[in-house]
Amino acid sequence: MGYAPNSPSQHRPRTQNEHWPDLSALRLSRRERLLVAALVFAVLPLGIFLTVLVPLHDHRLQAQATEAEAQALLVWVADQTVEKSICSSPTFLPHPPAPLG
Repeated sequence: MGYAPNSPSQHRPRTQNEHWPDLSALRLSRRERLLVAALVFAVLPLGIFLTVLVPLHDHRLQAQATEAEAQALLVWVADQTVEKSICSSPTFLPHPPAPLG
């Protein structure tokens, strides 16, 4: 019989420490290892920053602007209420009375 390296009888069961693939077989050069490290430590955090934190910051600025607009509207409504109450009071006279005689 011939040798069958991929036959099921040739495989041994995996142990708990063999969940990750063996990367030592890749044989990366020093430059390649530096590029992979730059990818992991610089590009990946930058990508997370640009896709998560920047949109959150923009949303917060938009919410603060909306809140300021709502507060300005509240002040305007309060001013209009005060003005209406002053104008509708019986003691309010828009023009001074003309002198008699």
